[in-house]
Amino acid sequence: MKTRSLSYKVIILLVTALALYGCNQANDKSNAIKVNLTAPQTAYSIPTIIAIEKGFFKENKITVNINYVKTGKIAMDDLLAGKADFANIVETNVAFAGFSDPKIKVLGNIEKIYDAVIVARKDRGIAKEADLKDKKIGVILATTSQVYAETFLESRGIDKKDVTIVNLLPPALQSGIIEGSGVDAISLWQPFIYNVQKALGNNAITFPDRKIFTGYMNLAGSNNFIEKNPDAVDGLLKGYEKAEAFLLSNKAESIDIVARVLNLNKAVVEKIWEEYEFKLSMDNAILEAIIKEGKWIIKTQKGFEKKVLPDYSKFFDSSYLKKIQLNK
Repeated sequence: MKTRSLSYKVIILLVTALALYGCNQANDKSNAIKVNLTAPQTAYSIPTIIAIEKGFFKENKITVNINYVKTGKIAMDDLLAGKADFANIVETNVAFAGFSDPKIKVLGNIEKIYDAVIVARKDRGIAKEADLKDKKIGVILATTSQVYAETFLESRGIDKKDVTIVNLLPPALQSGIIEGSGVDAISLWQPFIYNVQKALGNNAITFPDRKIFTGYMNLAGSNNFIEKNPDAVDGLLKGYEKAEAFLLSNKAESIDIVARVLNLNKAVVEKIWEEYEFKLSMDNAILEAIIKEGKWIIKTQKGFEKKVLPDYSKFFDSSYLKKIQLNK
């Protein structure tokens, strides 16, 4: 009888322990903050990809519903329309959106980008930079693609009026230059540039210039959501902090993960990897870059000629990042 009684007690204890464990698990899930995050499905979002795939956001009780899109501009549109609580956006998106006084905050820079180039077809008579004059150059308007192309042309003394700017989305730019239909050159980012170079082979000529342009991929959020959910910001930034450490110490696995998520050949990701710098930060260089692009918009873009340069500083909030860095 004693043995049977002891067995019953053990069973009761086990059942109780399992029930408590289940409750704790349920509480953990119910305490998790759910956020909608929109990000470009490109190498610009590598820290986001790592944080999601390795569960770094979940570790900080943040459940992320990720929506991958083609460009940072589309991600910004989602954020402004209330379709996303947070978004991965580049400095150019902030520069353009600033003129409409968006209710957003940039919370930290997650990646610096050095992959902007112009790639052209030699068989269109393009053997040097000056040959871009009178040619059709494909860009994506209101993105880093356009900024780099027009900044590059200006730095080489080529007037914007002396080229034809063609506005297309990334896949169309890639196919257009490869097939030789509609454009003679394109300004775009990776992995599209690599694909074009590979497809054209010796017929491709590339014009890079890191001195005139650095891209900044940032985490931004809507003011309303941030104010109501400050813990969500902390959790996301901590997730990015852990993603940064993982990227720096696990390059091979990181490349495998990024190749899988972006549906790219591993060799492609390895080839372009050094064009990105992974460091969670918030320095004056980002604001300076946005101000510079804002001035460029007023000077060069139709419809902005009489606009006043926005006070871009009000779209930044470094307090959350400083807080988690101080608490390390």
